Amino acid sequence: MWQTFEKKIRDIASYRWNCNATTETIAGVKCDCVLKPDIDQWIIIEITEESSIHKVRNDITKLGTIRLSLIQNGIFGKCYFVMKDKPTDSMRAAGDAQRVFVRSAEEFQNEYFEYKSYVYIRGQKQFGSLINIETGEPENNTYINVSYLNKKTGQEVDINGIVDLLKKGKKVILKGDFGLGKSRCVKQIFDIMTKDTVSNPYIIPINLRDHWGSRRATEILDRHFSDLGLDAKNFIKTYEKSNIIYLLDGFDEIGTQSWSSDPRKMQHIREISVCALKDLLQKVQGGVLITGREYYFNSDKEMFNSLGLSKEQTVLLECHSEFTEEQLLNFVTQNIPSLKDNKDLKSLPSWFPKRPLVIQLLLKYASDIFSVDYALDDMCGFWYAFLSKMCEREAKIYPTLNPEIIKNVLLFLSNFTRSSSNNTGPISQIDLSNAFESASGFRPSDESAIMLQRLPSLGRISADSPDRQFLDGFILNGLRAENIIQLSKSWDVSILGTEWKYPLDITGLQILSEYISKDSKRLDTFITMARKASTATNKVLASDIISALCLLDIESLDFQDIYISGGSFSYLSFEGKEIKRLTICDSYIERINLTNSKFLDQVQIKSCLISTVYGVSSVKSIPNEFVDCSIESHETLATTTLIKRANLSISQKLLVEMLRKIFFQPGAGRKEAALLRGMGATANKHLSQKILSLLMDEGLVTRHKGDEGYIYKPVRNQTGRITQIITDLTLSKDRLWQNVTDLSK
Repeated sequence: MWQTFEKKIRDIASYRWNCNATTETIAGVKCDCVLKPDIDQWIIIEITEESSIHKVRNDITKLGTIRLSLIQNGIFGKCYFVMKDKPTDSMRAAGDAQRVFVRSAEEFQNEYFEYKSYVYIRGQKQFGSLINIETGEPENNTYINVSYLNKKTGQEVDINGIVDLLKKGKKVILKGDFGLGKSRCVKQIFDIMTKDTVSNPYIIPINLRDHWGSRRATEILDRHFSDLGLDAKNFIKTYEKSNIIYLLDGFDEIGTQSWSSDPRKMQHIREISVCALKDLLQKVQGGVLITGREYYFNSDKEMFNSLGLSKEQTVLLECHSEFTEEQLLNFVTQNIPSLKDNKDLKSLPSWFPKRPLVIQLLLKYASDIFSVDYALDDMCGFWYAFLSKMCEREAKIYPTLNPEIIKNVLLFLSNFTRSSSNNTGPISQIDLSNAFESASGFRPSDESAIMLQRLPSLGRISADSPDRQFLDGFILNGLRAENIIQLSKSWDVSILGTEWKYPLDITGLQILSEYISKDSKRLDTFITMARKASTATNKVLASDIISALCLLDIESLDFQDIYISGGSFSYLSFEGKEIKRLTICDSYIERINLTNSKFLDQVQIKSCLISTVYGVSSVKSIPNEFVDCSIESHETLATTTLIKRANLSISQKLLVEMLRKIFFQPGAGRKEAALLRGMGATANKHLSQKILSLLMDEGLVTRHKGDEGYIYKPVRNQTGRITQIITDLTLSKDRLWQNVTDLSK
């Protein structure tokens, strides 16, 4: 639209001459843009999208008249005629005759900032982690249309929706783990919005990983343009203006140079690391997209505080981490030759990896995995089949090596990254050689060195660096779990003196737990390992084993007085278990599940930093065994959808939904049909009727016959008891909760 074009030229003019641009009538002629940088020096600009010679000559004549009128009043007027298209030679000549500068919009823009050159050069460079995993060159793969979840509204937002938000000046945060398409999203927005470099705002995409150590916004911008070989002095003078959109990729990569085992100190380190980013976000007036890893900050609250953003005014988006089951099955059956004609494969196990990057690696390195009998038995079986097939394939390419050496190289590197500056790397060429020597007993030959450059599951960090990193958490955590399994078979005391930084994620914990569950004798072995690690330097090893043991399908766990101080847990689940003789203090727990848990005999969680608690809907319901813990968030059950998603039994879910509708939704009572709607209660009608009977027996509700069946009304003086039940959830000791829980047994 012409208004957008005209505004863009006005903005550029105001930045160039550092004063307001207004419309004004001079000598009876209405001027599109007038600037007054000095009392006796004005800038007059006529702006048009038309390109007819008649229009150009008329407007140039008007500008000539204005210039002469200003001279008579002692004012020097510098006149510009700015058109969208490139002017012809005759148009420029007509302007020269009247001392009017005739420029295309691009030419006028370039006199302030050579944006088109910036777009071309920036487009050739790497966008975040978007690189070819083998060559290290910037990746230009086709963008697949995906949507992103708005965490506040629950609605899906596509790439065009993000573009609209940025044009409106919104601050948008996009979170997601490695390999979920954050950098690809940034590049797509850049490609879309730079198709028209005149009408659209300036788009400045910055890889934050290149700017660690920066303390001010201008340091980021100076380095960014300098690295591109561009002079951006004029741009930086006005970098905060509203017609500039910033795409800031990787807030988790701007501060990877420091680390501490103290969770609170780490929080301070993260805050300091992003101070330049915070400075930039607080000063810029236009739209900004900021991307980063999901769990870099302990909580959204810490993230907003560290970045200096308002939760209410920021749009928080989240990448979908996985294919849906239907998408996964279609993708796998269509891309793996051995499955194309398999009519019996109707579904894949729920634990099957659904992350796009893992599926790509599966197709590349181990597409024949489905020929292994035990591959789909459980995650542990799949992992072993996947690892074996991947290493066998590499050994066929390099006959001088055997699969065991390749596997041991990967195991060495996965252990190495436990203490590296980043969770996935970097892994230098020396590290690769050391890994090979550890696995084989000799230094790599030329042929072996080639193999090391293309190890499966590793990729280049960037085109200008030979360093590698692990590409996805599934393989990395599978290898880390395998290292702990190998440690249980052949104890190496030196591992106790190693200070690991990064705990196993849920994938690694499940693999380790399933391995332990296959032999009852292994339980005592791993408890002994956890105790040794808990009294040594390697607290994360102890944390991993405790977390894996908690995933075992057993009702009672006796940890035999294990005491962990300074541990780190990605996921600690006490769900459905009696826990005995365990103390965890001064540790970081990313997620903890208390659903249907019981603490017996000397259990204490003390002075821990906990990101999210599941199984309770209020901090007030946290068990007494939790002492002086800092808890960022807890699971709430405010809606039917959340109740369905919670880890409650069928009877517990039905009870919570009934209580919520009867006591806390508007109205004097609820019809029986409405009461049972939405939770599958009609399919569990017999169970629902039992729960309703218990509610009446306890004197919590009354019922009477209505025109369309029974109507249930709350006994209002029991609201406090109901509130406590819904607050405590699985930790409730209320007689009603216990009786309803027994209905599912």
